[in-house]
Amino acid sequence: MPVIENIKVDRRELLRYLGHSGQSICPELMIKIHNIAERCESLASPRYYYNLFDIERTESSVHLSGTDICLKGNDIKKHLKSAESCAVMAVTLGMKTEYELTKLEYTSVTDALIFNAACTALVETAADICENEIGKTAADKGFKKNFRYSPGYGDFPLEQQVQVLRLLDAEKRLGITLNSGGLMIPRKSVTAIIGLFPVSENVENEKLTCTDCIMFDNCELKKGGESCGR
Repeated sequence: MPVIENIKVDRRELLRYLGHSGQSICPELMIKIHNIAERCESLASPRYYYNLFDIERTESSVHLSGTDICLKGNDIKKHLKSAESCAVMAVTLGMKTEYELTKLEYTSVTDALIFNAACTALVETAADICENEIGKTAADKGFKKNFRYSPGYGDFPLEQQVQVLRLLDAEKRLGITLNSGGLMIPRKSVTAIIGLFPVSENVENEKLTCTDCIMFDNCELKKGGESCGR
């Protein structure tokens, strides 16, 4: 699978994930943040895989042609409305970052928080790269794309994560599995669905944020310090 070389942690995004909103940061802490970001970059092995599927619609779901998978929920139906096909994608930073994050959670709460934020920023950058490639593939086929939408967004069930990973053979290709709670391991992994539309369609292509989600106030992932990929 494609390995993304030489990508860097976006320091502004790292700070945003830490809840920074412009307040002063002491030099010692900035040095720590920079060093931990570099550690994240050195350990990460960002990889991705995606595949394209035609779409068949039913009254209650969206069926991926040639599979036994129906994407459920009104939000994913809206996301893929008028799409002729879709891309199903998965991205991960690999197990080295997972091991490091687990170690830091036992040894330093502060370092773990910073490393977690750095990894989140980096996996989002990797997901952007994968999404951009999907856009180029779509353009080559005469289509255009909208933004990525992940299991767990809105009423698109997080439980469908297992089907998405199985569809992509993500354990074999990327080393992504699910734990007993249904969360991906490595935690710094992203799956998503992107709609592919005729060029004549008016397509919304602005990526949503966590605060746009109808589950924002009750999100189990957010309570645990995790993200579904937004």
